[in-house]
Amino acid sequence: MNARAMKRAGGAEVIFEDTVMEEGTLLEEVEGRRLAMKIISLLDAPDRLEKMGKSSGAFMNHHAAERIASEIQGNSLANSSINHSSQKDPKPLLNDNQLLVELRGAWQEEQDEYDPQKVIGSADDLDYYRHRAASLLTSPSWPERNLGVKLIGLLKHQEKLGVLHATVSQSEVQLGKHSS
Repeated sequence: MNARAMKRAGGAEVIFEDTVMEEGTLLEEVEGRRLAMKIISLLDAPDRLEKMGKSSGAFMNHHAAERIASEIQGNSLANSSINHSSQKDPKPLLNDNQLLVELRGAWQEEQDEYDPQKVIGSADDLDYYRHRAASLLTSPSWPERNLGVKLIGLLKHQEKLGVLHATVSQSEVQLGKHSS
């Protein structure tokens, strides 16, 4: 199940892991206080919880087995009640390289008025892409970390600039140790 789609259907809240520098190491974590506040806010809103429960139940594809069998057999479910979906499919997510190409192209076209929100469309998707870009900084692979740095800049993820500076400083220290 896709958490983004469940949220759009009104059946869930999504909290992304955050990339933080802790004792010189980049980590991905969910801040306990933030999680607790989200849980408390939901517990304090029983009507909202009930609505979310109904939305999540309606979101589920109760005919998944039939749909899979139909796809395998090449049958169309276009006119079937099994294919009924009340939710609009969200715009498919781009992979990291596709995202870089899209953002870079938009930035090159209108540098002075560049806004990643215009490229992405959805504020929720922009938030997701920002967290995903930051998570690339924790990769052991230099090309992935480099891609993360580029995406953080193009996504204007201001709150991660401190992590980038700490990462660069840490890299300089490590490079200095290796060259001696």
